[in-house]
Formats: sequence, structure tokens, C-alpha cells
Amino acid sequence: MSVLPENGDGQRSVATAVAAFLDETELTKKSKTLAAYTTALSYFTESCTKISLKDIERTDLLKFCAFLRDKKNQAPRTVYNKFENVMTFLKVNGIRGLAGKNDSPRYTEEEPEMNERTELDKLFKACDAEEQLWYEFFLMTRNARAGSDIYVSVGCEFRGLNCSRSATSSIVDGRRRLTRNVRFRFLRSS
Repeated sequence: MSVLPENGDGQRSVATAVAAFLDETELTKKSKTLAAYTTALSYFTESCTKISLKDIERTDLLKFCAFLRDKKNQAPRTVYNKFENVMTFLKVNGIRGLAGKNDSPRYTEEEPEMNERTELDKLFKACDAEEQLWYEFFLMTRNARAGSDIYVSVGCEFRGLNCSRSATSSIVDGRRRLTRNVRFRFLRSS
């Protein structure tokens, strides 16, 4: 992306504003946040051909969402995240009120299913001691990072059972703790 200076009429160009925003983000945010903003703004400038920041309209935001969905094949949650990143960029640059309350992309976040104790007992009964130890180790250490909650979903087949499980855990007192019940689905293999 080439960075254009202020337009001759004193209006800030989109490219200049994006570069300045990303420079500031690099100084104040974590690298993953910078990467998310960089990607979102790169896609936005790819979908929006406006030169001046003041020329951006509501339709540009709607076209951006359609671009992410149709051209970049992004999932609904990803479209929402990138839309919010662009809205943050616009807000920092003093542009508010472009999107109406119904313009924000929608997505459905599915709640993981929970297991009954009898289903867990069934799983652990099918495990030998080593399998159970590895399974518990996996649950307690998967993506361990202080200050984070994680959601894990795993599918496997062993001992004639097809199993899938999901769980959420957090770091508590320096150790990973399961914070949400675990759900397993059992299907007999054919």
C-alpha cells in the first residue's frame, strides 16, 4: 500500500490514516492485535476505492462486509471481527455514525454441550490408565497462557467408540483449571 500525503484540499487520505493508525497500534497493542487490524484494514482498502477519509460512507461498510463474505470467504464471526476493527479505525479518525444499529454483521456463537457424569464415567472406563493420564494432561495444558480462557474441541476414535469433546479452561493460581463442564458424544463405530 502506498502512503499518500494529505490531499491538496487538506483532507486526509485513507492510506495515510491507515498507516498512522497501524503505527500507533504497533506502539500500544500486542502483535496479534496489530496483525488483526492490519488484515482488516488491508481488506477494507482492497474493497473500498475511496481516496479521502471523509468520502467513506455507510455503503462502503456494507460492501466491505459483502466483500469479506463473498470474495474472501470469511466466516460470519470473522466478518464481524473485521468490521469492528474497521469501525475502531474510523472512530479513532473521528468518523462516527456511519453504521446503523442493524448494519453490524450477525453471527451465532454456539454453546458447547455439557456431559453428564455417567457419560464421563463411560469415557474414562474405556480408557486405560495411560490414556486417562494423557487425556487429563491434554485438558490441563492445552494452549496454556496466563490470563486466557480457551475452548477446545477434539474428535477421536478408540476402543470402538467415536468421541468428541469440548471444554473451556482458564489459568487460576498459575495452573490450568477446567472452568466449564465437558461434553462427550458417543457413537458406536460401524
